[in-house]
Amino acid sequence: MNTKVVGIHDGHNAAVCLLMDGVIAGALQEERLTRIKNQQGFPEGALEAVLSSNSLRLSDVDAFVYAGHEQILGPHTREEAIQAYRKVAGLNHLPRRLLRRTFLSPWRQAIRRARRVQALTSLGVPAERVHFIEHHRCHAYSAYYGSPWRDKDVLIITCDGAGDGFCATVSLPEHDGRGLLRVGAVREDHSLGILWALVTSYMGMVPLEHEYKMMGMAPYADEKRKRKLAGTLSSWFREEDDPYLGWTRLRGLPPIAYAYGKVRGVLELQRFDDVCGGLQFSTEELICPWIEACIKKSGKRKVALSGGLFMNVKVNERLVESDAVHDLFVFPSCGDESNTFGAAYAYLADAGLGGKLHPVNSLFLGPDYAAQFSNALDEARQLGFSVKLVDDLNAEVAQLLADGEVVARFQGREEFGARALGHRSILAGGRNPLVVERINSMVKKRDFWMPFASSIMEEDADRYLINPKNVSSPYMMIAFDTTPLAAQHLIAGMHPRDHTIRAQIVSKKAAPDFHDLLAKYKSLTGVGGILNTSFNLHGHPIVSNPAEALKVVAESGLRYLAMENYLISKNGDS
Repeated sequence: MNTKVVGIHDGHNAAVCLLMDGVIAGALQEERLTRIKNQQGFPEGALEAVLSSNSLRLSDVDAFVYAGHEQILGPHTREEAIQAYRKVAGLNHLPRRLLRRTFLSPWRQAIRRARRVQALTSLGVPAERVHFIEHHRCHAYSAYYGSPWRDKDVLIITCDGAGDGFCATVSLPEHDGRGLLRVGAVREDHSLGILWALVTSYMGMVPLEHEYKMMGMAPYADEKRKRKLAGTLSSWFREEDDPYLGWTRLRGLPPIAYAYGKVRGVLELQRFDDVCGGLQFSTEELICPWIEACIKKSGKRKVALSGGLFMNVKVNERLVESDAVHDLFVFPSCGDESNTFGAAYAYLADAGLGGKLHPVNSLFLGPDYAAQFSNALDEARQLGFSVKLVDDLNAEVAQLLADGEVVARFQGREEFGARALGHRSILAGGRNPLVVERINSMVKKRDFWMPFASSIMEEDADRYLINPKNVSSPYMMIAFDTTPLAAQHLIAGMHPRDHTIRAQIVSKKAAPDFHDLLAKYKSLTGVGGILNTSFNLHGHPIVSNPAEALKVVAESGLRYLAMENYLISKNGDS
């Protein structure tokens, strides 16, 4: 095979992925380098870092594949993002929609496409090596080829805000094994993802970023008021007779992107928690029966998901619990940043190489910063920190966690995506619920209702999680109901209202070093899991390199940093 393909996402949360011989060799988001949350635009820095870390030059790459025919760029600041969804309402959408459908539209799109090609040709890439794959096709290919399955008994579902005109698709594996066949789609005018963005904006939060906060608040809603509001929101949509065609908005409702006035009219004077609960419940009531109907029609009970809506771990939990679903795979961090994987997968599948594509086996895909550790240790000493070389750092960290301390962990290659999976994490024991307040006061500053997550040894998952189908969850993409023992051992890493856990189930094979830490913690405490949250200052991307890790420790209340083979501590602690 010996083919090297780079997938590129140059919109919101720009990113790069490299496939070498069908294996994922590296992936990185541009925000990790610029330190600007959800950095958009051409990810030149990430491209250079991913190629360099694999000892490649641009000329070594056979194809550069953009995820999406259209580049979707949003406002530059958070306040602009909030206001952007409020500005267009009622009939104000008509001039904008008509402008998009004039004879000038192909000309405008050609200019934008040429600019995207030029971003690479200006670096010396031949234009014939630049390709484009449709947005939801990227999502679908990431879901299928990223999954552990290669058989035909798989239903592939995508759902997000919008991309290349669609907000959801249904696909099936081709009979010849060469790729996927799209059998249905929902146009972007009917988008549930955009509805979430409108409600997020109405609530004064940042759309395309803070939707998870509303999901976290949803369990606090009053049941009766939640269901009443959900009924109103659900009444805006009608399910199609053919489940592959999804749903449409009712006649008289403007395209969802222009329905802010309608949203505001329904939500005014409603309680914050009831709004969140109503939106969450209405989403579950539309998405889950739709997927169940697609399962019934297709006869395929293994489901692979991608697209930003499936960052909603409560929707995914309900799907896991559905009798119709035999097994579920959710592509990790399945927002548009992960379309880089799908773009590369789709290009290779189109070339007849789909049978040689490897699934996602790890998200530890960032650069190796080993060369920077010496300078970081010198800087730590200059800051007055204690720096101690430790023979068994995992044992030392496990003891600190058992003693009730909070420890930041920086190990190996960084995780791709939105979830910290142990390499760029802040860790704590989960038995004391007060540790949540400590971590928030130290560094995270999270809203009081927002839960942290738990990392749990694979061997102990059944002790804590209700998961009779044994659905895999290595990337924190699914919430689970919990056992009574979980409330004793992992209360700090549970949702405080409904006692669900957004779980990272850690296997020895996939994450041997992190698994070793968990095992050593268990040997001290009898507890097979710990609280895990991302290593970053509030509102900033997860740390990437050693200098940034030190900066977060220096500027926060964190006392301990486990970095490679060293324990770094403040105030002379060791």
